[in-house]
Amino acid sequence: MKIFADQKIGELLATLFSQIGDQNFYVVQLEQKLTPYDNLQDVAGLSIVLEIAKEGLPVVMLGWQTAEMYIDRKGQEWHAAMAYPNVMLRRLPALPEDLMSAIEEVAVGSRQPDPLAIALLTAKQTQDTIGVLNHDLSSARRDTDRMVQWEEKARGVFGDQPQAELISLVESAKSTREIKSQFAGQKFPDVCVDVEGTLLTSDGQLRPEVLALVKEKADGGPITIWTGGDVHALSKQLHKAGVFYKITSKSTMKGATVRVVIDDQPEATFKSDYGIGHEEYIQV
Repeated sequence: MKIFADQKIGELLATLFSQIGDQNFYVVQLEQKLTPYDNLQDVAGLSIVLEIAKEGLPVVMLGWQTAEMYIDRKGQEWHAAMAYPNVMLRRLPALPEDLMSAIEEVAVGSRQPDPLAIALLTAKQTQDTIGVLNHDLSSARRDTDRMVQWEEKARGVFGDQPQAELISLVESAKSTREIKSQFAGQKFPDVCVDVEGTLLTSDGQLRPEVLALVKEKADGGPITIWTGGDVHALSKQLHKAGVFYKITSKSTMKGATVRVVIDDQPEATFKSDYGIGHEEYIQV
């Protein structure tokens, strides 16, 4: 067992869980300070979870808040962490038996992976990097050493391109801070449902029969809510309605293929507008 926690809490957890300390798993306190500048509300422990979850060992997240509260604060990071079937949350205060039940639940393998949630977080990080590259470009042009560093960072996003091409790519991406068609050619096992007019009525009311259909089609697999509208505003509206699945823009998914699409538009219109492939299309 390896514990990632503030010193005092880590010592307490090590004592509480000493009887099962020889087992191979991780425990991560979500509300902790990785640096003196961290705010506990930033749930810095999520960054640790996202790193170690890739190993495939059981990871038990310990936190004081509900999953919904974490989604409100760090939605994409939370969904990406929970995209790994070997990750579970147990709320504090937790007993050793709570920890053991989480590990046993992970071992059963009842949850399916969610590669799109991980891809969406990677895309967000790429967008953030593009924003920094755009901000730093003017100073890099005035300083040779800075330009070398700028090019190295830019190549991490766009690959091994000459300086002029890197500058052109960053400048063309600066308005949206995203790489066009970054998911093109990729397939995801998601059931993807539209928001306005589909999951929500025209006056913003949840349609429970559509939500039930989404869950039925997903059958325990990953669910994505997507929209051609304002992702941030609709996310808040959905959270108020008690819906906390990951949400993204349809434009982000251009060129990708998903398992099921549920939408209020005719299939031909959807294909023409968004260029997203699918194995099954359901118009509601």
